[in-house]
Amino acid sequence: MKIREFAKRCHLSVHALRHYEALGLLVPARLPNGWRDYAPQQIREAVFIAMSRQVGVSLPVLADHLPAYRAGRMKVSDMVEELERMLQAIERQMAGLEDQRRRIADHAAWLRTRAKAMSPPAASWPPARRQR
Repeated sequence: MKIREFAKRCHLSVHALRHYEALGLLVPARLPNGWRDYAPQQIREAVFIAMSRQVGVSLPVLADHLPAYRAGRMKVSDMVEELERMLQAIERQMAGLEDQRRRIADHAAWLRTRAKAMSPPAASWPPARRQR
């Protein structure tokens, strides 16, 4: 099937499909006129690639997993385990960012209290301009 029909069936853009092909993730056959010819079974691969990218699977990791997926050696449980590892990594990142947010808020509060203690009285700030 030609790329436009394939894109429609996969709910992907032609641009995305060409990108996946350029990266070697999808390999359509070529017709004698040079047009891409996608096999119906490649819809499953294209959707797998798109969904993996949507959840943040890196291209190198995706490229490593595709042969097992194509061969039917990748089980649903394998995919669930990978997604759970990704969730744990995100949770660690979020915890680290929350700690960083607290430290920044604490520093800002500390600086505000120091600035109030060190600022000159309101009547003298800003200094009056000299007249010539």
